[in-house]
Amino acid sequence: MTVTPTSASGESRKALLHLVEKIAKRVWGDRGLGIMLDTVRRVSEDRKEFTITGQGTDVNPVFTVGHSNHSAETFTGLLRRHGIETVADVRSHPYSRHVPHFNARSLEEILSNEGIGHLFLGRELGGRPEGENFYDSDGRVDYALVGRSLSFLDGISRLEQEIRTRTVALLCSEEDPARCHRRLLVGRALEELGFTLRHIRGDGSIQIEGETDDGQPVLFPEAEARPRKSIRSASRRRRRPSSSGR
Repeated sequence: MTVTPTSASGESRKALLHLVEKIAKRVWGDRGLGIMLDTVRRVSEDRKEFTITGQGTDVNPVFTVGHSNHSAETFTGLLRRHGIETVADVRSHPYSRHVPHFNARSLEEILSNEGIGHLFLGRELGGRPEGENFYDSDGRVDYALVGRSLSFLDGISRLEQEIRTRTVALLCSEEDPARCHRRLLVGRALEELGFTLRHIRGDGSIQIEGETDDGQPVLFPEAEARPRKSIRSASRRRRRPSSSGR
């Protein structure tokens, strides 16, 4: 599957654009037209839309979010603010002792009341996979091995199908995506398919994966130099699953 930037060509499209430009110029004048075209250009660049060759459909941006200790109202407010239509839950253990409204059944009901879909992919894309072969001697998950497993690839395929038609947010527990598997494992696989990750932070702001500030990476430069493994031990033999649900 090849991912290429959205493009269009043909004389009919050029003629239509020319007609629209003439009408807009007559209505708004030269200055108004310039402002409108500049706005359209910036929005287009910001969305970074892609077309899947052979599919003919635009792919929506991919968001990630951590539920942290948010109230249900605050959490759904974050989702509405960014137009999220489906929450893809990638927690291996979809429950929380500290914030029980994020337990799977409660969360599904909360999202349903807001008209937001819920897709559980914790078995395929969770940060604590089944199988001791995915863990090193310290109990850390080897993300490179997980990323090649049939179960993970199946989960990515299901997730990609959802992304093609709806605006999706990957859900885990941690507010900061820097050390979370939703970025280090699932996000990496999506980036390899051509998607750009947009991380919803607790204050509602967005951090775009790979963005820079005066030439310096803003997001997580320290993680790239390390082996692709979980930050902490995640083996059930070494520790009991915590309320983080990763």
